[in-house]
Amino acid sequence: MFRLAARNFAARNIAVRSVAAPRIALAARTRFVPCAAFSAAAGLSKEEITQRVLDVLKGFEKVDPSKLAPTSSFSEDLGLDSLDAVEVVMAVEEEFAIEIPDAEADEIKTVQQAIDYIAKTPADSGPMQENSLQLCPPHLRVATLLPIGQVLLSPGYIWPVSQDDPLYPAAMPLRQIRVEKPLLHVNCSLGEGPLYDPNTSTLHFVDIEQNKVYHYNTASGSLESEQFEESVTCLALRRGRQGLACATTHGFAVIEENSKLRYLSRPLPAAFQPFTRFNDGACDSEGRFVAGTLYNKAHDVPGQLYIYDPKLDACELLEPGPFTDSNGLGWTDDGATMLFTDSFSNKIYAYDYSCGKVSGKRVFVDALSQGLPEGTYPDGLCIDKDGGVWSARWGGSKIIRYTKDGQMDLEVYFPKALNITACTFGGPNNDQLYVTSAHCGACGGDASRQVDYPDSGNLFVVDLSGAFSGGEWRFEFAG
Repeated sequence: MFRLAARNFAARNIAVRSVAAPRIALAARTRFVPCAAFSAAAGLSKEEITQRVLDVLKGFEKVDPSKLAPTSSFSEDLGLDSLDAVEVVMAVEEEFAIEIPDAEADEIKTVQQAIDYIAKTPADSGPMQENSLQLCPPHLRVATLLPIGQVLLSPGYIWPVSQDDPLYPAAMPLRQIRVEKPLLHVNCSLGEGPLYDPNTSTLHFVDIEQNKVYHYNTASGSLESEQFEESVTCLALRRGRQGLACATTHGFAVIEENSKLRYLSRPLPAAFQPFTRFNDGACDSEGRFVAGTLYNKAHDVPGQLYIYDPKLDACELLEPGPFTDSNGLGWTDDGATMLFTDSFSNKIYAYDYSCGKVSGKRVFVDALSQGLPEGTYPDGLCIDKDGGVWSARWGGSKIIRYTKDGQMDLEVYFPKALNITACTFGGPNNDQLYVTSAHCGACGGDASRQVDYPDSGNLFVVDLSGAFSGGEWRFEFAG
């Protein structure tokens, strides 16, 4: 009981205590209850655990490093009072992604006792309580702190929180994957539009601001690029044909040899052409190409959706909007619902979709009402085989996975990349999530922030094997 009361007191007063801010602030704001299998101590030696515990304690201003040793007592040697000791335990829990029961935590009075408790946790933690197991889906218990290629998946946290909790929904999402390193240092200005071709094991993606299309062979590791005279903004595989279709600054085209564009349609009204361009897009199950345009406030040009039908060789306005910047779109597995992202409204819409027509517009996600911060925006998306929608957050360093009913379920966090732009599934088993990003200075952003987010503009991959795999949410172009 003392520890619980002390925890609550510490949480309320954490801002004025001289504690290592990043680690403790997070521990104070949230009450993590991680799955036992998610312990970050798994696979660590006793020496490594010791060093990490000592590093945690070094973050406390009260602690004199000259007196810090594994044998140190919190009170007698380090001069920590009971509230300080509670904060130490909370910091250790956060560091190793474990939950120490209150009764056992009250018995931890020395550094060595903390080390010993952590060291025994992976092997001796025992079965989880039933309610925790219900919160910890079995398919996620396999993806924990495993270096996969150049990607590190961090512990995933479960926080049981009631909708009556004052922190709800800001407490969401409930689970997190942390991605520390990029797959490729490509330094895109505005990386976008990842598209995986299973027949060639190739990931295609674009740099809109640099007029480039990249082709990365995921099997061999080779990377090639093509330079164009104008922006290629999104890509589509071609049904029964080699090569790619695309949306560009002005409309719909196919990419031919020698990096040439053969236009199929330039549908923008003449009055709009100088002030907007096409952006994201995808093909429906019949091979029609849907793509949207950008909003230009100064010239009162709305974001809109167009659809090109190769069978009719015709393009028409699918949805006049007005929207802000048109972004991530795709279809549910039955093709009956189209999702579309209106970035600066911070919303993802759902439409009834049939025969290349939309109706029944409704809000699928209202990100701000879910507690996501202002100044971050939904960008590209993809959909997994369970109907989960993975939405990249521009300015937010993350991807949010939403359930089929639009509830936040999981976040993928990229601490060194600010602008996460788009994602897609790929790989031999369709369980690798490829992620593009943009430089901090893209689209008129603050380039000085690149110092803090040096991987903005690079390409990432997240190994989700055993957890998620891609669904059928976009299709090949029929032209």
